[in-house]
Amino acid sequence: MLDTARFRTFIAQEVGASVRDVAGIRARRSWRYNVPLSRMCTVAGVPISQLIPAERIEQIVQRTRDGGAEIVKCSAMVAPFRAFCICLADD
Repeated sequence: MLDTARFRTFIAQEVGASVRDVAGIRARRSWRYNVPLSRMCTVAGVPISQLIPAERIEQIVQRTRDGGAEIVKCSAMVAPFRAFCICLADD
């Protein structure tokens, strides 16, 4: 569900629509293999292939696949910064 929500959010941001208007699903074979099914994704009933160029759709699909790693990377950068801020507050 998280990857589907992420995919729908990226599509909504791309076209300037509400996430509520985006219908999108993805197939999952394992935790390593997630495939957003862009050909079945619509925004207010319009296929995204009519709204977004194919190259950009592929970039969004790839970002969706890598989304978990993107979050982990961000949290890995935030944790040391927060620890530094806590140390400064204690001084």
